[in-house]
Amino acid sequence: MFFDSILPKRVGIASELLVYSWLIRKRYGYVLPLLQAQRLLGKQESITPPDFLLLRSKGEIFGLEVGAGKERQIASFSSITGIPVFTVGIGSLEQPQPFRCDKCLRWIVYCPIVIKTCSENKDTIGQVHLNCSDCPNFKDLEEVKTKCPYVIYFGEALNYAGEVVVRRYHYSCVKNDRKVAERLKETPQERLIAPLPTVYGIEQLSEEV
Repeated sequence: MFFDSILPKRVGIASELLVYSWLIRKRYGYVLPLLQAQRLLGKQESITPPDFLLLRSKGEIFGLEVGAGKERQIASFSSITGIPVFTVGIGSLEQPQPFRCDKCLRWIVYCPIVIKTCSENKDTIGQVHLNCSDCPNFKDLEEVKTKCPYVIYFGEALNYAGEVVVRRYHYSCVKNDRKVAERLKETPQERLIAPLPTVYGIEQLSEEV
């Protein structure tokens, strides 16, 4: 509600903060945020750094840039410093996590179970969502559908423009959609989910002991 009151669009800092909170919970190294450092100054010129530097054992340093489309900036930084840079994001490369329901265009927020799971660092690397069928707050999936205000439907549905597209929606926004009913009959456990703020793009890096 606050974001929409001043700027009704996706705000980049949200992704960056989610990446930061994920990195400091895992064992990838020491995270140096450069979110406010728009330029690193030299004697006669400057360079644009990535959003984060990851300091690892044995002298390894990697840059992490949140969001695609910055290839020129990344190439320039890497060629000057010799530091490789990874492009990262929230969700997965195939399905980057959206911030809005594609039906009502309101924000998709994390449910209390997701927040608790992440605060206790019980989410596993590569895990992009929790299955609502496993939710400890409800006895079965039917109860989730009728009582949970956070449950997200992932699959085909009529979006805000009247197009049938595969997206993430508030289940309450599309529960009367014929396509949704059909898909839930086929694979209900895979369709009703609670997204996790998982970082993609560093799959080739292993956690450190």
